[in-house]
Amino acid sequence: MLGNLKNEVIFKKAFTDKFVLKCLVKDLFNVDFDAETIETEKRFEPKISQIDFKYDIFAESKDKRIIVEIQRVDYDYNFDRFLLYHNMGIAEMQRTSNDYKTDRVVYTIVVFTNRYVSRDKNGKLVECDILFHNSNLFDLQGKNRSSSLYHCCFYESLCE
Repeated sequence: MLGNLKNEVIFKKAFTDKFVLKCLVKDLFNVDFDAETIETEKRFEPKISQIDFKYDIFAESKDKRIIVEIQRVDYDYNFDRFLLYHNMGIAEMQRTSNDYKTDRVVYTIVVFTNRYVSRDKNGKLVECDILFHNSNLFDLQGKNRSSSLYHCCFYESLCE
């Protein structure tokens, strides 16, 4: 039986399956992920910001934290919104001023059910099915100088 991933219930059912989520993470980031826990509608307690946000799908293993969001509407603040979600997934692990370096790598996957429209700094349309955001530090030669890895992936053609 086939289901439309634009339906939130079907989307969450599909991606809370450990095997399906493992394959998605492997395909997008080329990393192995074996979820110990998978939750839907995840909220942090206590809250870590003034915005009462919740994650559609939130999964963790000993060394990785995976956040999966489904987005049906293309708002002009989508990137800012999901960057906040991604950063809060990191900040929640930081309990004290001694914990700036986290013990898990955080990956955020945002799936747009409709075509995502993005423009470059000159206003020209960027036509990509997958966009990656990498918040690591690089030197002038392009060498990664970060000790921790945080990745965000915006993927729009999965549900078409």
